[in-house]
Amino acid sequence: MKKRIVFYFTATGNSLYIAQTLAGTDGEALSMPKMLKRKQLDFEAEEIGFVFPCLMHLPPNRVREFIAAAQLKADYFFTVVTYGDNKGTVVEAWDNISTAAGYPMHYINTIEMVNNWINKVDIEEELQKERPTEQMLADIMADLAQRKRYFQATTDEERQLHRDLMAETGLNDEDGVIQKSEQRYASSDDCILCGICTMVCPRGCWHLGGPTSVNFGQCDYCMACIHNCPRKAIHLLPSTSTIFSREVNPERHYRHPKITVVDIEMANSQNK
Repeated sequence: MKKRIVFYFTATGNSLYIAQTLAGTDGEALSMPKMLKRKQLDFEAEEIGFVFPCLMHLPPNRVREFIAAAQLKADYFFTVVTYGDNKGTVVEAWDNISTAAGYPMHYINTIEMVNNWINKVDIEEELQKERPTEQMLADIMADLAQRKRYFQATTDEERQLHRDLMAETGLNDEDGVIQKSEQRYASSDDCILCGICTMVCPRGCWHLGGPTSVNFGQCDYCMACIHNCPRKAIHLLPSTSTIFSREVNPERHYRHPKITVVDIEMANSQNK
């Protein structure tokens, strides 16, 4: 039996970096989209963890699908959620989702990393900010070594921010952040049909066709396609909501410096 399995969902490498670090040399980091693709859903370990980004204060829908379908056995369950500027109600949301799936967590914490939500931030400016990411990660690793029982608190202000966001976007906690890919993204003439978008999408929305790549289908709105496109050829489509359509700096995208595009492809590809 493995000591620790860490399941992750990643778009820009932040959560993959955390998952690999938490898995260490004695554990294993496994991609949830890849496990769903392979229909490999039965796992046992001494400890089982989850790492994923906070998307609009909620867990990605691909993560919800995995925990609902998986058969897991462990003595200790933990979760670490990565976020940019505000974690909102993600801890409470994941507590409800994991408990409903039959796997109540013993530990849920969050870790602040580079905010790559291009609708709201300029990546160039974000990279200049100092964050306590490594110290937060070290503290979490110490907690997990002791199998600490802990849920990070959610404030009333965070709950109000979440209610305001749901009202503005028309989303809700039950359905999560599922979107129609073709209504949110499009590729431009800068596309060179390299196929990277078809490999980094955790749902396989992108396909090569015509003079540029095309996309359709359910979408977690993780923006893996935008951030990993080497030509910056994928853009957000206009929308009545600035939450969905505004790109602060279309010329600057992000991937964790210790994670390669091949790492993202291996984690997310639904083609193989």
